[in-house]
Amino acid sequence: MDYGEFVGEVVTTWLVEPESRDRLMRLEADFVYRDPQGREWLAPKGRTVNGASIPSFLWGPVFGSPYMGNFRRASVVHDIAEEDRECSSRDVHRMFFYAMRCDDTEPWLASVIYAAVRVFGEKWDAPQDVAMQQTQDNVTAFLEMIHSPEFTGKNAPDELDNLLEGFMGRRLGR
Repeated sequence: MDYGEFVGEVVTTWLVEPESRDRLMRLEADFVYRDPQGREWLAPKGRTVNGASIPSFLWGPVFGSPYMGNFRRASVVHDIAEEDRECSSRDVHRMFFYAMRCDDTEPWLASVIYAAVRVFGEKWDAPQDVAMQQTQDNVTAFLEMIHSPEFTGKNAPDELDNLLEGFMGRRLGR
């Protein structure tokens, strides 16, 4: 499958500010991800990113930090798209999945990260769409769900969305 392509390189300057915990970076050149449908997702020069697309409970020995792994370039365009909100949150998170796969992120890892972003990430489409809180119970239930037979082997957003909608509905009492 064609997952799109990146245009340019991520060129940044670290910004040292107390509130960013040294994660904030300013883009020094335009960077683009062109998705499989040909839509261009621009991360323009001068904007800042913090790599926080991935919920922090996934950081650590398996997934690394926000600036490690094959999902780094994908997180840059995702950060900007989340901030700009020119498309639906579902489309922005789906773009993140395809950009991760374009960057050779393993299918299982892209699926887990996509699921975490869809469940715990920002949503701005409708008042009833809310990000699930990262409570101990919700995180535990999420980790159980991604290790379930229903989740295993699902390596595309279309396959995951119904499962994730059901999970969020049950956890949020919808």
